[in-house]
Amino acid sequence: MNVDPVLRALIRNPSAPEELLRRIVERADPSVSRHIGFHRDLPLSLIDTMAHHPAPEVRRAVLGVRNAPPETVAMLARDPDAKVRMEVLGRAYEYLPIPEAAWRALAEDPRRVVRQEIVDLEDVPTAVKLLLADDPEFGDLVVLRHGAAADADAVYERILTAGDPASIMVAAKATGRTPPPQVIPRLVADPATRVDAARFDEAHAVRLAHDPDERVRRQLAADRQLPAAAAEILVADADKAVRETLANNPAAPVAVLRQLADEDDRWMRLRVFSNESTPEELLATIDLPVAGNDHVRPVEWLRRRCADIELQARYARSPYVIFRRTAAYCPHLPADVVAELAEDDDFAVRLLLAEHHPDAPGELLVQVVQVWDGYTTPAMVRRPQFPADALDRFTRSELEHHRWLATYSDRLTEEQQARLRADPVPAIRERFDPDFPPAAELRAMLDDPDPEVRCRAAGHRNLPVPLMWEIFESAVPTG
Repeated sequence: MNVDPVLRALIRNPSAPEELLRRIVERADPSVSRHIGFHRDLPLSLIDTMAHHPAPEVRRAVLGVRNAPPETVAMLARDPDAKVRMEVLGRAYEYLPIPEAAWRALAEDPRRVVRQEIVDLEDVPTAVKLLLADDPEFGDLVVLRHGAAADADAVYERILTAGDPASIMVAAKATGRTPPPQVIPRLVADPATRVDAARFDEAHAVRLAHDPDERVRRQLAADRQLPAAAAEILVADADKAVRETLANNPAAPVAVLRQLADEDDRWMRLRVFSNESTPEELLATIDLPVAGNDHVRPVEWLRRRCADIELQARYARSPYVIFRRTAAYCPHLPADVVAELAEDDDFAVRLLLAEHHPDAPGELLVQVVQVWDGYTTPAMVRRPQFPADALDRFTRSELEHHRWLATYSDRLTEEQQARLRADPVPAIRERFDPDFPPAAELRAMLDDPDPEVRCRAAGHRNLPVPLMWEIFESAVPTG
């Protein structure tokens, strides 16, 4: 169903009252009601109403809401609709909380794809993963990765004795073990495991490094136990993607990394620079100028180890800006490291620290927001440590940008708000003046022939509630 864009704008209006949203849920088509999930926070009673709605698309919308109660998420993890249950998993990718009761429900899900996510997602508690120990498809893998040592040994021996090559390969990779010599020829000969088996047979790896299929060579180049002899062949591969994959691989020998670092391609050098196995003496020789906002993306292996505070602190003091930028992503850095990064010469380091560390110094936040206008700017202004005197200066500033920054704060005094209500810029003034633009102007906008103008009016925070109800009554049939 095509949703009336004006009604959709109304549903997303931050000032839409709870009763209006409730009536939309009760009367509108589910394809309309689901847009209520656009609100990151909703009244708990409305969340409950939506969670019990007969239409699955409305129940799914609840799972994108940040303040959905744990018991509601757990209930929806047992929803009869498979798409609703998958949406519970989606919260993990949005960094929204999933209670253990929901994980446990999903571990019993009849759909294979759901149980696969339970096995693979890092956020799932180990105790929940072990609930799948008896799963006919994933049980062995769960025990090998997370079970007691004796149980893992028993499963591994059983797979070696009776398993097919694919199962043996999975078991070997899950445990980091090398199969017995008499098993390896089976893995090398099987089409499903022949590339992965290269880690156990150097001569076979060398043959694969000359394989005419570049997909085989790329897969080989990514193997975290790649034999050095194969790497020494792949480093000269004509396919750039093979060499790029090799440059990312921590198993690549230093001599191979050094050869890749000599390439003219700046991005190839960056890959080598970001490889966790690249030694300090090689880092010092790589020509990799970094300026401005180059390479703000973090070094992934370092970011994944954010919980290792000692490691992060060490790289926060690295002479190389790429590592300092990555460390600045970590919200757990100790106070002394935060203080050092707040004075870093590189703007991107200071920006990333301000964005990601909850205790970034207030003066740093002030410095950053004055020159950086991004989606994180409002959140930085709303931090409790953002200096009150800076907010006051912004409300008095002749610079429109400064006054805009002040509008993001929820700590303005009545005097400061009054100042902004008289601002010469209409868009600033209307954020603090509930009567601007006047109701008559908004009503006229609702009658404008341009649909974009009508949508702006319907979604405007200052739209009078009676006009909101008029839009609803005209757009949603009573029957």
